[in-house]
Amino acid sequence: MVAQKSPTSNSVDELFNRREDAKKFGKRLVPDVEFFGCGGSHATDVSVVYAGAASYLPRAEKMTKAMNKGVGAMVGAIVKAAKARVNARAREKSQKYSEACTAEHIEFVPFVAESHGYLHESAVNLLDKLVVNARLKFNVEVGELKGYLQRRLAIALQRGNALLEREGRIRSRGSYGAAVSAGLIVPVRR
Repeated sequence: MVAQKSPTSNSVDELFNRREDAKKFGKRLVPDVEFFGCGGSHATDVSVVYAGAASYLPRAEKMTKAMNKGVGAMVGAIVKAAKARVNARAREKSQKYSEACTAEHIEFVPFVAESHGYLHESAVNLLDKLVVNARLKFNVEVGELKGYLQRRLAIALQRGNALLEREGRIRSRGSYGAAVSAGLIVPVRR
């Protein structure tokens, strides 16, 4: 198996000029990674959805109903909303890349994860294909390798979460909310 990061924008322009079907598809879409040799040719575009974003959380009325039913129902509503966003992003990625990849005889597989670790079914399937290919090539135990890949992915997601949290803290350093949380300002309650 060979994996290659897709070319940079300068080389994409060169590839675009050489492609016979460039006029048909317009600007060539370039997925993040292409895999050759794991049961065929595959391309993937990686996306991480942060389900905690205000725009992704369930509507207030749904959350109120869930809160009345208890903490389990509230967590269930949040998980359901997160899965829906991940599924929607996977559909968007497939719509964007599938036609162009099919024209190049490459199967497109979206790799979509939620920032807390949930993987879309297609991402799990791609990991499985990579594991099977590595087992055949390097004589490695399937469970051992799959666990290793899942741990590496979890570490990458947590590093990204930590960087986002740190950046948010840095950006809000001089804000009113930061001063209140540090005890420098005591808000007056009326």
